Amino acid sequence: MKEGLNYMSPEFIEESIDTPAIDFWAFGCIIYFMLTGQDPFSAPTEQQVVIKIISRNINIKDLKDVSDDAKDLLNKLL
Repeated sequence: MKEGLNYMSPEFIEESIDTPAIDFWAFGCIIYFMLTGQDPFSAPTEQQVVIKIISRNINIKDLKDVSDDAKDLLNKLL
């Protein structure tokens, strides 16, 4: 799988635009990984990862052992 794909923002994938917002997105992905030990949009294939990112297919509410403040931050970043 292409390195870093899990940390690319939907805007970058769809339009290849580079704005400060994509850095916040990547930061949210890093925080998610630090809290859970998993990539937020992991999937078996690159295509499935891209689909999950573009659709923002992530359920932060159901994360166990993650504080409400951390969930709020992740929701804002991702």
